[in-house]
Amino acid sequence: MFYQKVNRRSREAMTGFLARHYRYNTMNAWNRSTSYANDVKVPNLDIPSELQNLAYDVASGEVEAPDWDIFFARTVSDFYQRTGYHIGFNGRSSGYLVLYEAEANEDGTYSLYPGRSIDMYEDFAGWDMQDLRGRVELVQDFDKTCDRLREGFVFMLEHYAPGQYTEVKKIPHRVMEPAGKGLLA
Repeated sequence: MFYQKVNRRSREAMTGFLARHYRYNTMNAWNRSTSYANDVKVPNLDIPSELQNLAYDVASGEVEAPDWDIFFARTVSDFYQRTGYHIGFNGRSSGYLVLYEAEANEDGTYSLYPGRSIDMYEDFAGWDMQDLRGRVELVQDFDKTCDRLREGFVFMLEHYAPGQYTEVKKIPHRVMEPAGKGLLA
């Protein structure tokens, strides 16, 4: 759905692919920084019509999907391990997957740099072919990973069903009690 083949022997094909790739804000529109992105709103994911209402329920958080959350985290972590970049949701309804710069922390987590753009004003004229191929491969890997996430989401919609459970929580709270003669006595 998102992945496109690119002739990596052609400078024109590679720069055209990067220049035409969909982009989205890395934070908000006001910071004017963008990066490579894919539109993953439910109507744009080619989800079978009989599953679209469920897809909206899961995407909005109305129906919890812990296996999807784990699948997403593992897939994004694998991408980070391969590339050193991160994929995250952005947009008012989290309708976009965006490529972010990231850096590993000592505790195994990573820090994102959502305010930084990736190639926003780049024309790639000064890039050598090796660097250009590297960037195309990164963006293609991003697109393949977005395809994998979409496939996992659709698989979950097709093979899981919403269940119902009631969660009972004991919530401690403090109450003023008389320590002798009561106020109402």
